[in-house]
Amino acid sequence: MLITGQKGQGKTTLAGSVARALQSRGYNVAGILALGLWKDGMRSGFDIVDIQSGQTAPLARLHGAPDVQAGPFAFLPDGLRLGEQALRPEQLSTADAILIDEVGAWELEGGGWAPALDKLAGLPKRATILVVRDLFAGQAANRWGDGTTLRFPAPQSTPEQVCAALL
Repeated sequence: MLITGQKGQGKTTLAGSVARALQSRGYNVAGILALGLWKDGMRSGFDIVDIQSGQTAPLARLHGAPDVQAGPFAFLPDGLRLGEQALRPEQLSTADAILIDEVGAWELEGGGWAPALDKLAGLPKRATILVVRDLFAGQAANRWGDGTTLRFPAPQSTPEQVCAALL
């Protein structure tokens, strides 16, 4: 499944609501959310949240000394480590649903969360939700979808609609 939309349309908000709704129903949800940070009306970075543990770390900042640079953002080691930990096969293999926010150009080029996404094919079938901008939705569906990929556009879709399709 894909949660799609443009920048700032509420993809992460919808994904977080879906994760909480599934958890409240007793489902084990694994994966990551990338919470946007804003300063003076502009995106200044992201923090990452491990959905299972609730642990948070700084993931990317607009300005900073990058270990890894992707687009305008410098990605920080602590956030990358937390994301890699949350997306380990042993974490994902016990989950009822997997949510990965966000899949973009970096992943489509083989970086970022792409190695974890590639390993999903080797795991037992799980409900998987990828958060992706409209621009990359087709490529993400072709690379990581199974031919039955459902799309839920933000902000038109509701958590209830996404959960109903999953369940």
